[in-house]
Amino acid sequence: MALTNANIPLGPLAGAELTLWCAKSGRLWHGDSSCPDLKQRAREVVQVQPRKGSSQTWCHRAVCCVPPGLLADHFAAGQALVEFDGRTDSLTQQLAQGKIDLTAFDLVALRQEHPNAVRAPLAKVWRQCRERREAFLAELSDELTSRLPMMVAAAWLRTNKRSKQHVKRRKYARFKDLAVHKFDQIDRLSPQDVRELAGRHVLPKFLGLVKDGEHPSSAAAKVSAEQAEWARRSVEEALSERPEQADEGWATLPDRVHEAWQKTVQLWIGLLNGICTAHHGETFALFHEGQLPLPTYALHRLFPCARIRTTTFTWLAGPIPAIFRLFLQERIVGLIGLEVDREHSHVYRDKRPAWFLKNLFTWHGFPELAKHVETVASDPPRKPPLDTSHIDNYFRGFGYGIHDNGLIAAQCNYAASMAWRDRRLRKG
Repeated sequence: MALTNANIPLGPLAGAELTLWCAKSGRLWHGDSSCPDLKQRAREVVQVQPRKGSSQTWCHRAVCCVPPGLLADHFAAGQALVEFDGRTDSLTQQLAQGKIDLTAFDLVALRQEHPNAVRAPLAKVWRQCRERREAFLAELSDELTSRLPMMVAAAWLRTNKRSKQHVKRRKYARFKDLAVHKFDQIDRLSPQDVRELAGRHVLPKFLGLVKDGEHPSSAAAKVSAEQAEWARRSVEEALSERPEQADEGWATLPDRVHEAWQKTVQLWIGLLNGICTAHHGETFALFHEGQLPLPTYALHRLFPCARIRTTTFTWLAGPIPAIFRLFLQERIVGLIGLEVDREHSHVYRDKRPAWFLKNLFTWHGFPELAKHVETVASDPPRKPPLDTSHIDNYFRGFGYGIHDNGLIAAQCNYAASMAWRDRRLRKG
């Protein structure tokens, strides 16, 4: 059962004496004299609150706001818990309909915005809310086992215009070619029109829906229906200007467009599945935090990694789904990451990713960095980042070598081999 205000204890409101104000003819009382909705303080009462009860019945009058400070903080934290729990219910309903929302993994925002929500007297309520959310996250994680690769592949293709990867451009072109092929029987749309429409509108819309967690079949239905509606409006507009051109070809065009897009998008789903199949399994990688197509709080929960946080770079190391190698090869400032060991990714469990990072820093002459490696990245971070402004730029990013700045995969091999053999390098 979802949380309501009846589940929020009075806390500091219990037995409190509140001074309330109201306008001369108003019915809404205000506990905060500076409330912008309080036009004048024509009436004033002092009311003693009950010592027992809940926030639902904490005041006998219709009250707009409470005094700022402890009371207002408690009231806001209670409301935040009610909203957090209500969102768990809505997320559950969305998942039942095939929609995935990765913001469900964010358990930090509420604690940061409302610290009182996780402290007495609301601590028990927070535990109940968190237990319900954790149960849902377990179900969501199971669903992501099969759905996440498709979401990542869609996100990878969706960024086609900003990519320097030639392979991505070729694959994107293949998607547009399929659309042209399926429309070859519709003579009122030229191949160039279809290619332009697919590349600029339909394919980005479809990939965006899948990337954002829409089930591929649902995304296919949406974009196909959208294009059919666009065709219907275009036909109506064209025939209103030239009614003499009306014939069966024009009348059936929206239905034929709808059918063609349905077939096209089903082929697109097959291509996405092919990309996922080509990058199945997992790999051990070293990469920049915050640059994969997953919120960091979801990444930390789904794929716990070792981490080093500094003022100039933040790296994660750990086994991740192999589909992410598509993004490791992308460039922002240098490569997003390196695929360190695809053959032995299964052995990098427990402390081994942290040992790899420590070995890496020690091997390259920065043993002071090894002391600041987190075995598992905490969210939010427990310590401030380490000042590394004195370290050479070479050791801040990743590259391929040969006129490419940054660490390369070959320079990680020794540290990795030592880590999966449970050996730790020491200074000197």
